[in-house]
Amino acid sequence: LRALALDDAGEGLSAAFDDIDALAERCHFRDCGHEAEPGCAVREARASGALDEDRWRSFVKLRKEIAYQASQEDPLLREQVRRKWVAIHKGARARYKAREHGG
Repeated sequence: LRALALDDAGEGLSAAFDDIDALAERCHFRDCGHEAEPGCAVREARASGALDEDRWRSFVKLRKEIAYQASQEDPLLREQVRRKWVAIHKGARARYKAREHGG
């Protein structure tokens, strides 16, 4: 089932999770990631139990899958993701070497 690509996946995500979209509109920041930002309506709803944690995890998982699919279809985005992971691995190797040499 994952092999099927969704047409207009972003719109489908909004339609399927319209409750989360409505909460996100009330967030203090327009680019809220719903993790640690102050004034996040989604985080407040999760904390109060108004938004079911399983529903939130499903939303996050589907959003990640849509982003991955987009990165596979767009060469510029794919290169951006590759560079991000190269930097992450380079940093990890540097920390490992520093620890190895008593740093």
